[in-house]
Amino acid sequence: MNHPVYWPDKSLPLAIYCAPGVLTGLEILATDGLLAMPRTGLGIGGLLLGRQSGERLEILRTVAIPCSHAMGPSFVLTPEEIAEVKASDGGMDNALVGWYCSKPNGRMVLSESDEALFDALCGERGKVALLIRPSLGNVTLATFALRGDGRNGDRFQLGTQGELVTPETTPSPEEPDLAAEPELAARDVVPAVELAPQPVAPEPVQAEERPVIPFMPRGGTLFGAGVEKKKRRWLRRLLWMVVALAILAAVTYLTIYYLPESGISK
Repeated sequence: MNHPVYWPDKSLPLAIYCAPGVLTGLEILATDGLLAMPRTGLGIGGLLLGRQSGERLEILRTVAIPCSHAMGPSFVLTPEEIAEVKASDGGMDNALVGWYCSKPNGRMVLSESDEALFDALCGERGKVALLIRPSLGNVTLATFALRGDGRNGDRFQLGTQGELVTPETTPSPEEPDLAAEPELAARDVVPAVELAPQPVAPEPVQAEERPVIPFMPRGGTLFGAGVEKKKRRWLRRLLWMVVALAILAAVTYLTIYYLPESGISK
């Protein structure tokens, strides 16, 4: 069973309900109008049909009103278009409970042309007007305007703005609430099964790891310091041999060449 969608606005002295899918369909129409003209968009509008009983109003379906936009991009009907709408009231299967229009310019108020259309189409007390503000990249906002009797200055009462399609996914007050019916809630809850505690296996004891002592060669280190010491010893010996040979060569030279020329004899 499809439950009616409740419009959550406590500021209005009227409980408003919509048939499922009505608000979503209006958002699609308003967005299409916004995309129809770059930068400004085109306003769209139509009739709200349903029934009303006391302080409860139900919107069952909508009927779009063709608009020529002869006076600009806003939803403003010509006198001929208003007369055509009023002449078609007799063929509607539901009662006329209000009308709707989109506001691409973002001003969520009733303009003078809106109030004139309100008077022409829905002049009775308790009728509503739904103002829709579409937006690209953001949520579509909407608000209801309620028509009063005008005797206390309450000719039109503007409600609180809200997201247009959010009520479609919000439970209606008429839907069953598990919290309000304890028997139903208790019946649907599966009792939890208490399991016996399982024995916990002891953790295995790990053997203590002993550090591995590296082998140190005698007279050296792990990096071959002993080999390097032996190399230096051989280099020093070679250097002394070279010096000794140089000294011996110098003495031999002096003995052969220098002593005979100086006249020194043995």
